[in-house]
Amino acid sequence: MVIALFICSCSCSCGSGDKKGPTEPGSGGGDVVEERAGVVYLLNKTPYPLRVAFLSEVDAEDIFIVRTTVAVGLRVMISGGELPAGHFVEFDIVLEVPAEFGPRVRRKASVRIDGERVLRAYLQEADAPFSLLVGGP
Repeated sequence: MVIALFICSCSCSCGSGDKKGPTEPGSGGGDVVEERAGVVYLLNKTPYPLRVAFLSEVDAEDIFIVRTTVAVGLRVMISGGELPAGHFVEFDIVLEVPAEFGPRVRRKASVRIDGERVLRAYLQEADAPFSLLVGGP
């Protein structure tokens, strides 16, 4: 009887040591660690068009530059299609300010792919192109 209790208590105490493993989405049992392939969009909330470029290095044999223009008020895919999960991309974003108002403004945005990502470009101060901010929602 004592041996049975000892074996039972040992088997019950074995476990994960309070460490949570990966779980399925919606199961409520911890963080999901699996990343997803996805695309990146840019929402232009500025009064000027944006030009976006990045170096696509998904395939080491086929490296090329992806260029996109995002008109005022539009949300446009800037990733050039689906990118693999966990892939890092650095977007070069240029605010196309007319020459009579000042120079173009350039920002960088680094994104790690994990499903659909949406970046927002906006001016912190309405009449100040250099107040351009780019980031997630």
